[in-house]
Amino acid sequence: MPFVPGGFDRMALIGRRDRAEISYLQQSTRPGEPFWAFPNEPLLNFVADRPLPNRFGLGLFVVTRAQRFQLVEEVERSRPALAVLSLRTPTVDGIGSSKTLPEVAAYFQSHYASERAFGSLVAMRGTRR
Repeated sequence: MPFVPGGFDRMALIGRRDRAEISYLQQSTRPGEPFWAFPNEPLLNFVADRPLPNRFGLGLFVVTRAQRFQLVEEVERSRPALAVLSLRTPTVDGIGSSKTLPEVAAYFQSHYASERAFGSLVAMRGTRR
């Protein structure tokens, strides 16, 4: 991984086609402002150098119903204006997030609207502030 002054080049972690997506995320948020990469893309937050809006980096880590409600509560508190829907998120046994994370998926769908599609991501804006 290429080193740069003060660390390493985060952009070296991603493919060339993903650089435009990361640049968009960085330009659409301020440093320190979280965005929500749903359901399982915390690498986007890391590469874009933006915090997560909740403690669960991966939807795969949200196992119980109580944890799903906790994730929703944390997102509700942090209220990220920007969310990203990944169209390439791997599934477990072919089961998508609408079945594994029903409460979270319902919240996501009711609070965010599509803004721009590019590559394997759909950028979405919060529908209420």
